[in-house]
Parts: sequence; C-alpha cells; structure tokens
Amino acid sequence: MTARSRIVVGVGLAFLLLLLQSAPALAECRMAPRVTRSGIFIPSLGSCDTQVELLLATSDNPGDLAFAKDTLKLFYWSGAAWFSFATASSISGTTNTLPLFTSASTIGDSVVTQSGGNLFLGASGGSAAPVSRSISGEPGLGTDIAGADLTISSGVGTGAGAPSRFILLNPEAGASSSTAQTTIVAWDRTQKSYAMADATDVAIFTVILPTSNTACGSTIGFSYQATGGGNTVSHAAAVLYVFTNNGGTVSGIGTETGETLTGTGCGIGCDAYTVTVAGTTATAKANFDNSLGVTGALRWQLYNNTCQSYVRQ
Repeated sequence: MTARSRIVVGVGLAFLLLLLQSAPALAECRMAPRVTRSGIFIPSLGSCDTQVELLLATSDNPGDLAFAKDTLKLFYWSGAAWFSFATASSISGTTNTLPLFTSASTIGDSVVTQSGGNLFLGASGGSAAPVSRSISGEPGLGTDIAGADLTISSGVGTGAGAPSRFILLNPEAGASSSTAQTTIVAWDRTQKSYAMADATDVAIFTVILPTSNTACGSTIGFSYQATGGGNTVSHAAAVLYVFTNNGGTVSGIGTETGETLTGTGCGIGCDAYTVTVAGTTATAKANFDNSLGVTGALRWQLYNNTCQSYVRQ
C-alpha cells in the first residue's frame, strides 16, 4: 500500500468514525414540543444546533417541531423529511407584488402589482418597455368544448344606494415628453336614472374644450319611459353629440339616430338634444315632451367618447 493510499483510507475511516460518534447527537435532535398551560414549548436543538445537523436527523412522530439556532428557522417533521415554516427571515419578494408559486416549493413574483389600492398587470410605476397583457376566461380543451364565460362587475351596493359605474378609460397622446398621458372616459355603463320633467332640459354630461381649434364627440344610447293617465311611452335611440372650439368659441349639437318608440304620449320628434355653453364648458342636455304632463325617467350609457374632460352629471 502506497503512502497516498494509506492517507485516503485513513481519512475515510476517520470520517466514518466521526459519523458513528455523532449518532447519539443526531438522536437528540428528535425533540417533540411540550404542551403546557401557558401554550406550546418549542424545543431548541440540544446537540443539533445547526440546520445541517437537523436535516440529517429523523423523527418517529410526524408533526414534531424543532428550532435551528444557526438559521433561526422553525421546522416540522412530515414523517419523511423536515420542512421549515415560513417566517420573516425565510420569506423574500418584491414589495407590493402578488406572490406566485414558481415551482411546487418556491415562491416568486407574479405580474400583478398594486399601488394606492389599484391593481396593475405589470410594474405600477411604469416601464421603459411595457408588456401587453390580457385577461381571459378559462378556455375549452378537447373537441367541441365551449370556453368559460367571463363576468366583470362593478361594486354592488345595497338598498336605495346609488348604483356603481363600470367605466373604461383610454389614454390620449399628447406632445412629446416623459409626462404621463391623460386618460379619457371611453365607455361608461351607468344605471343612474334621471328624472325628466315634461318638456324640461336635463343636463346629462359636460365636456371642456380649453384649446382653440379642437373638436371631440360623444355617442350615447338611452331609454326613456313615462307613465301617466293610463298611458305609457317607452322611447330609445342613440345620440351623437359633437363639440368644437373654433378660435376660442365653443359650440355643440346633438343628433339622434336609430329612434324607436312604443306607447302613447311621446311620438317621433317629441325629444330634443341640445348643448349649452359657458366659457369652454359644454353641457349636453336632453328634453322629452311626453304630452302626459308627468315626470319620466331617462337611463343612458356612453358608447364612445373622444372628449378629454367628460363628466357625467
């Protein structure tokens, strides 16, 4: 046997002897918690002061708990292996980012972030290279399998509380800069009911055109009902409002299209759509002469809008 062989064998025997000598210490790692009137006492590791020693040990009782002093982690025995509890020292991630299991035992970051109570698909603070995202219902898999419906709802109120709105916003391009673009209300589904006294103008929304030689438009769809004296009328149509600022003078007009009605008390042409102006603010209004002398109810929704400062009344 060469000198080198004797050294290798000697080291191997020394390691085996050390492992055998450590067996009693490993046995001491099997420590179950003690329940007292004050709560549960979690034992620290007697001879097994390190996490490495703990992970080499085993236990006869699933659910045993032990605490590794060197890593300050609490472990439980599953019956086959030790697993650590999630603690402040073992959890890491990005602030304001929803966690995601990137594997069966690893937590990473998802694309969902939040800022000020608002959710974002991507970085809430913006990115130099934004990534397009989509939201979809569950697709079908297999032959002739229908995909799942996708329902999105605004908040549901109670009793006579004002109904919530479902609103879609779109940004509008501005001058070259690093300033965030202005968002405009592109679509507004409202359940608000407007009391429409007979032959009276009622404001439904306003827009502001502060810049000379600009124009914009808003398309709404509406339904109007009035009942009185045993007669009922139901009226529906779409109205296109257009607005201009010509050299500092703002004006607008509303034009009805696709009119349909039924009942008695308001025929074709009993309604009118006007715009009144105060400075650079234009107010879109509706008027129904139902000839019944009663107050009707108007409900409407915004189909399309290109005006920056649209405000529902």
